[in-house]
Amino acid sequence: MAETLASIKNHVTTPLRVVEWKEPPPIVGNVGQKYGVYNKYNPLIESLKERPGQWAYCGVGDNRIGYSIAKRFPGVEATGRKRSDKQFDIYLRWADEQ
Repeated sequence: MAETLASIKNHVTTPLRVVEWKEPPPIVGNVGQKYGVYNKYNPLIESLKERPGQWAYCGVGDNRIGYSIAKRFPGVEATGRKRSDKQFDIYLRWADEQ
């Protein structure tokens, strides 16, 4: 019985599969650079870093755009303000250095 409990310590059995709990391996290379994701936003991020804590109006679009940029670049905060045409004004800022 003890061997059985020890062998399933890091596994959860579901009706369809066994889930193993472990950390993913490190990323090899820069996946974002390969697809131009980071290159496209680098000038914007550098501008935000020059004025930490100050909001920058970055255009009109879907509210998810700002949040996806903030997710890709730790240190960036995003918010949006709804317009009358179902679009959003997108604002970004670099968080204050503390």
